[in-house]
Amino acid sequence: MIDSPGSSAGADYNRVLEAFVDESGPDLDIAGLVAYALYKRQKRDWIVDYKRKNADRAPTREEISAVTSSYLTPGLRETLRQRAFDLLSDYGNVYVEAATPAIQRDALSNEVLRQAQSIQRSIEAKSGFRFAVWSGIVSTALWTLLVAVPGGGHRRFRRLPRHRHGASLLS
Repeated sequence: MIDSPGSSAGADYNRVLEAFVDESGPDLDIAGLVAYALYKRQKRDWIVDYKRKNADRAPTREEISAVTSSYLTPGLRETLRQRAFDLLSDYGNVYVEAATPAIQRDALSNEVLRQAQSIQRSIEAKSGFRFAVWSGIVSTALWTLLVAVPGGGHRRFRRLPRHRHGASLLS
């Protein structure tokens, strides 16, 4: 527990920061730092308001200590930490919303690029000698079927000129 809000208790600093910031873990307690900033802002606002109401007279150390000690109770410390979490969460949500279009655009660009590269690889793989040979065989076979199958040809082949004996060239 903290000795008193303004005391140094053997240290060369005010120990209020330690009431809000958990330094026991390996990570930086950002919520604690924001809670401490909220405490400092409220303390400043109280002092400014006090001066306004008291003909610009600054509060004494005892008056400041009485007000700030209330912020060091577990309930108010937890309230400021919760406000800090809410502020950080809201900031995170705003940041994500602002970044979402760029993230989606990048993801779509990467997907389009990946698909284009896949198509390019597929074309390159199929453009080899074997593909050309098989394309030639298949197209020759299809053309042969179109021309050689009786009645299966294209309409324009049905109008071929007839021989003198009345038979078409395909029959």
